[in-house]
Amino acid sequence: MNKRLFCIDIDGTLVRSDYTLGPLTKSLFPRLAEDGDIVLLSSGRPIRSLYPYYQKLKLKGPLCCYNGSYVGHPYNGLCFPTIDPYIEKEELLKLLSPFADKLDFFMGENHHVNVESRSNPFLEKYFPIEGIKHHIVSSLEELPDKMKIAIISTSKEVANQIKERFEGHPHYSFHFWRNEPYCEIVLREANKGDALDKVAAYYGVEKEDIFAFGDSENDYPMLKRAAHAYAMKGCKSTRLAENFKATEKGNDQDGVAFEILKYCD
Repeated sequence: MNKRLFCIDIDGTLVRSDYTLGPLTKSLFPRLAEDGDIVLLSSGRPIRSLYPYYQKLKLKGPLCCYNGSYVGHPYNGLCFPTIDPYIEKEELLKLLSPFADKLDFFMGENHHVNVESRSNPFLEKYFPIEGIKHHIVSSLEELPDKMKIAIISTSKEVANQIKERFEGHPHYSFHFWRNEPYCEIVLREANKGDALDKVAAYYGVEKEDIFAFGDSENDYPMLKRAAHAYAMKGCKSTRLAENFKATEKGNDQDGVAFEILKYCD
């Protein structure tokens, strides 16, 4: 059997609504890794937030974090060549500073420090502050010099004005979070699809052996690259639901593992 690559989003896809792993997921994924298949957890979350799932599933390959702006092995750099570009603060300030007094909230982080304008329990579910330096600051100028991601909250009107400033920017792009009052700034050249391509090329996996599962707009690039692409049942993205086959079961019913099991002997 050819080596297979399973590229899987986390929130709304692999984990249940309470952020835990289902029983079928916990039993199946260690078997996939042991058999030599590559399981690529792919998320907007940082390494520290993905690693507990990686450990529980006994995975062996790289992780895709920050929507593709970090791709690497969590503890052994010899297992995959690390990809790790950054957002430069000075360039970001040129875009955001005119709106500084209209921001309700801002956050920026890299692998070592999380900086935000106030405590935010909602975001801490995805960007936990435990185990990382954390600072509450009062101005954008106090953001880290180099960031993996920046997140802001403001009115819809102001957010649309900021989005216009990012249109056509060569390095950064601006995205709204669906059903949440947040917008994120990420690296334009980094996305989950490009991450999948690099991992597939490194391990010599052909497209017909690539599986991808997602539920949101940022999952579209990776689903486009996979021969077996699934939008989660009841997913948040209309584009995904219209363009890809739906899983038979949702994320609260081990939907990803249920579909993968159909391809297992």
